[in-house]
Amino acid sequence: GNVLKQLESLHESSLVWTKNDRPNTICYVSVIDAWSRSGEEGAGEMAESVLSLMERMQHETDHGMQREKKHDVKLTTYAFNVTINAWAKSRVEDDRIKAGDRAELLLRKMQRLYQLGNDEVQ
Repeated sequence: GNVLKQLESLHESSLVWTKNDRPNTICYVSVIDAWSRSGEEGAGEMAESVLSLMERMQHETDHGMQREKKHDVKLTTYAFNVTINAWAKSRVEDDRIKAGDRAELLLRKMQRLYQLGNDEVQ
């Protein structure tokens, strides 16, 4: 939870950042990757919550909800793959049990986004 709060705080404070130094897709995917490597309980959920934050930010940008700033965050195939990996690599049995269902749900979300025109997720 703490890392996600810090990312959201960075996102909110990005009004004072220039386009070149505000958190971008690579930053967020790096956090997801860190969760996938941690093996901690809840790592899959934390990784997916970062992916959801990225989705909200891309939606805000795509739909002009952020007049003052544009987010340089895009959902990509890699972001989804690393999130699925976070579920799969969990050392916690309950998370591993959920992993298949979550992976399938994320795959369907990717397909839906691609059908809606997001070429970054194929």
